[in-house]
Amino acid sequence: MSYVARRFGTARFVFCLFAFAYTLLGAAQSRASPSESLSSAASVQYQRQFGYLPLKDGVRLAYVAWLPKKTGRYPTLILYGPYDESGADLDNYVGTYFIRPYLEAGYALVGINTRGTGCSEGLNDYSFVGEGVDGAQAVEWVARQPWSTGNIGMVGNSSPGYTQFETAAQHPPHLKAIVPTGVAASDYREVWMVGGMTHQALISGWSLHVEPDSAQSSAETRIKWGDGLCAAIRAKQPTVRASAYWQMLEHPLQDEYWETRSMEGFIGEVRVPTLIVGGWQDQWEFSTGAIRLFGLLKADHKKIILQNGGHYVYHRDVNHLQMRRWLDRWVKGEKNGIELEPPVTVFHEVVDAPATAEGTHATPGWTTTYDRWPPPKARPSTFFLTARGVLNTERPESAADLGPATYIYPAGTELFGDNTQFALVPNPIGTLNYRTEPMVSDLTILGVPQLTFYVSSDQKDTDFLVTLKDIDAEENTLFLQRAYLRASLRALDPARSTPEVAVQSFRAAEMLEPGRVYEIKLSLGNIGHVVRRGHRLELSILAPNPVPQPEMGPITVALPALNTVYHDAASPSALVLPIVPDEIVAAPPPPCGILVMQPCRPKPPYVEPPE
Repeated sequence: MSYVARRFGTARFVFCLFAFAYTLLGAAQSRASPSESLSSAASVQYQRQFGYLPLKDGVRLAYVAWLPKKTGRYPTLILYGPYDESGADLDNYVGTYFIRPYLEAGYALVGINTRGTGCSEGLNDYSFVGEGVDGAQAVEWVARQPWSTGNIGMVGNSSPGYTQFETAAQHPPHLKAIVPTGVAASDYREVWMVGGMTHQALISGWSLHVEPDSAQSSAETRIKWGDGLCAAIRAKQPTVRASAYWQMLEHPLQDEYWETRSMEGFIGEVRVPTLIVGGWQDQWEFSTGAIRLFGLLKADHKKIILQNGGHYVYHRDVNHLQMRRWLDRWVKGEKNGIELEPPVTVFHEVVDAPATAEGTHATPGWTTTYDRWPPPKARPSTFFLTARGVLNTERPESAADLGPATYIYPAGTELFGDNTQFALVPNPIGTLNYRTEPMVSDLTILGVPQLTFYVSSDQKDTDFLVTLKDIDAEENTLFLQRAYLRASLRALDPARSTPEVAVQSFRAAEMLEPGRVYEIKLSLGNIGHVVRRGHRLELSILAPNPVPQPEMGPITVALPALNTVYHDAASPSALVLPIVPDEIVAAPPPPCGILVMQPCRPKPPYVEPPE
């Protein structure tokens, strides 16, 4: 997912100078630039090449190749995306998490910018298919280089995770394996428009800053290296900096624009061995996406690693170890047996140590494996919502439990970006909270929590935020998962929904009739969590907040509303949890506030009300 970078330089004589250099140097650099050592010090271990690889349509993509110092042929990995891939250096972010670890493991690594980003020529039109066609040509070009064995793998998180699927779907002969992380099946449902809401903060933040700024950084690095073509290439690129932003705003519903840009549309074409890594609380991509892609994959060898945490769980050394084993097996050809292990691995309650120059050390509380997802032993367990705010496994019967409950929209919300945001207790007049009694034994949730609730509003439209939390015996509140939904986009997609997962179609808005009761089915993101004995589970229904949490920031329905949830026999609002019985819990719960992307709110102190 990428767009054109910014214009670089405007003066005519400067442009002419660069254009002259472009003409003189183009042919040589489109093949490869000479190898160059990092320094003259005796401790230098690696060499770097950079240049431009040619595509069939005449466009050239900027690349950098990092090679072991010793001349030879090496299994080769490609990092391909719209950020700073072709300007990746040993001492920057990419160097820490991709270059150094794989060079030390005996690979060559090639960073390539997608067309129209960084120093790559051409126009990037945010087309997954187009990026895949380019990527397949790049794979075959890299395979022909004298320092490559011809066995190619791909690595990368987020956009460079998507490009792995895009490229593999084109079936380049020399691509042997991929390890995508931080990915989604649907860009609409799981990234930019979650719940049918335009997530303004996320769209503008990525389009205006994250992608163009990192591409600019890539270009600046290459110019420092001595790239004589980059400035002229960037000067010729279109000046529209945020085309992604404007395109997305023009498509508020899930139309063909989004369908053609969704991985699920062509994931069935991916045949190479694939290992996916995902985090339950990914702040960019909902966890349902990676698991849906895993289910749709038709590769003979596939594996997924799931865990608590956000978009950057691939930083963790426990994931790098498995990713490297996967690449060693299929790119190097080592018989390490990873393909004989169960295809689903869950790291439970991973605690991250502070990041260092060597990466992020992470310690799972314990690890479980399964033959498929959802786990075969998972069983649906129903918890009914009651008017008294109780989650109960028994159907409500008393008048106090069967009545309706009303809240004021949008008076109450919950910010779950970090501990500071989460410490703000939602306003009770704008929040409906439902809690279980303390658990009499450990309760293991593995899969998709699904809420069916019956609701009316005095307005024609409203928005919902649903959060799920764990409350311990000291009343510390731990964030687990969330879901968004615009009421007018509640209609389900029958082709994509299953009994376990409700998937909205988002094709057309159906406004509410004020006062009428509607059944709404809403799936939260996949989750793996153990509610310990003595802890309680809490479900909250409230309003989304445009404040980024930490990334999304939706544009919400502005009209104040009175929303009412029903609990009677004709309107049995209920939460269904996938419970795995008899799971072994091998560690105590982590202390409040230390889990990444799982903020924890200590019990607020009691304040004496004013007289």
